[in-house]
Amino acid sequence: MKKQLVLVPLLTSVFACSHQGTQQAEIESTLPSEVEGVPSFLPEAPTGFEWLKIKAMSDEFSSDTLDTKKWRDHITTWRGRPPAEFLTSNVNVDNGSLELKTSTHASPTSQYTMGGAAVSGRFSATYGYFEARIKASKTKMSTTFWLHSDNFDDADAGCTKKHQSELDILEAIGGWPNEIWSNWAHSNTHYKATELIDGRCRKLSSGFHSKGSKYDTGAPLSEDYNTYSMWWVTPNQMHFYFNGELTGTVDLDHEVDKVPFNSEMSLRMVVETYTWQQTLAPEGVEPYPTVSELDDDSINTAYYDHVRTYRLQPSAENKIANPDFESKGKWSLNSHANIVKGHELSYLHDHGLRIQTKGVASQKIKLKAGRYSLSTYAKQLSQDTEASIKLFDNSDDLLGELEPSNSDFNAYLTEFALSSEQEVKLVVSTNKGEGAIFDGLSLIAI
Repeated sequence: MKKQLVLVPLLTSVFACSHQGTQQAEIESTLPSEVEGVPSFLPEAPTGFEWLKIKAMSDEFSSDTLDTKKWRDHITTWRGRPPAEFLTSNVNVDNGSLELKTSTHASPTSQYTMGGAAVSGRFSATYGYFEARIKASKTKMSTTFWLHSDNFDDADAGCTKKHQSELDILEAIGGWPNEIWSNWAHSNTHYKATELIDGRCRKLSSGFHSKGSKYDTGAPLSEDYNTYSMWWVTPNQMHFYFNGELTGTVDLDHEVDKVPFNSEMSLRMVVETYTWQQTLAPEGVEPYPTVSELDDDSINTAYYDHVRTYRLQPSAENKIANPDFESKGKWSLNSHANIVKGHELSYLHDHGLRIQTKGVASQKIKLKAGRYSLSTYAKQLSQDTEASIKLFDNSDDLLGELEPSNSDFNAYLTEFALSSEQEVKLVVSTNKGEGAIFDGLSLIAI
């Protein structure tokens, strides 16, 4: 038997189908190293997987107008939070950046007395890596970058399951008098629940289930461009980054929905006001931008140098078909082996492979002569579980074996040599205990 290495868990992550109002995003066939401009701060992809850019949700803003095939200069379902209304005239593309401005309102009302700006994406995704390089404005209006569901999720599952979702990658107020908003990058997750009230299903203002993180960058976010990003790993986990540095992780064991963030969302870049500004502004400080601040071009603009979205998918060098179990693919499963979906039942994306006692999943793979590595993410479901991944040559001799030995997901790796071209057999099985979960398999030449 070849040596087995047990590795520490790696950060991980995908993409979507479509909802009404959004479209399925196109995957661009370029690798991150081929993207023009300032390089992306992509997390290292797990062995056997690679990042590919989603073209329809990425933009370098190199033209002189907004690409209306990708973006809207407004949000179809939201005018803005009073006192700021989103004005299309405050959206501009110039000098290689998307510009979102604040302004005085040309036609003020009792509700809206100033102008903000919003850009929303026409395409949506589920899971992946989302990044923007941003210079915040220096007014007391926010600079933001986030994702939101364009429709209610699980709309047919009943009122207690129907909800909307939001993932905030950046919220900041560059001109706020305290550093907590001018220097700190705020990230958050919001699950917006509904409830049956007087016979009608209503969205609750108090129905937010939120969890987030914030990070002190040490400098005003309006001084220079910085890169803000999120790796949406699974329905229950998100990693947030500032200039490539991990600043916080949200892990959700949701009491309402075991897989709370598993539907597609579109991107939004927004300059807006918050209602809490009126109560949290220091004494003697105006809570919102003054008239002179709103129209001061030296401080009133948030700049977005680029927006990029990436999908994590099996690489071409990975010899295993459907190694992340997002579909059955070429796997042969007996009655005790199942592709499952749920909290802590996957390490990448939505699905994992659950092998119960006497369970077997197998796949035949054609390999050329050479050296290879076999790896997986796996965890035991009980301490007495005896589960394994075994690889056999065409004479049924064992080439390599991996055995999960922890109740948390860990990465396991083994290497082997093949002396001739042949068809090998990969077998995942459990012969004792409550079973194990496997995900993110890889078999590559080294």
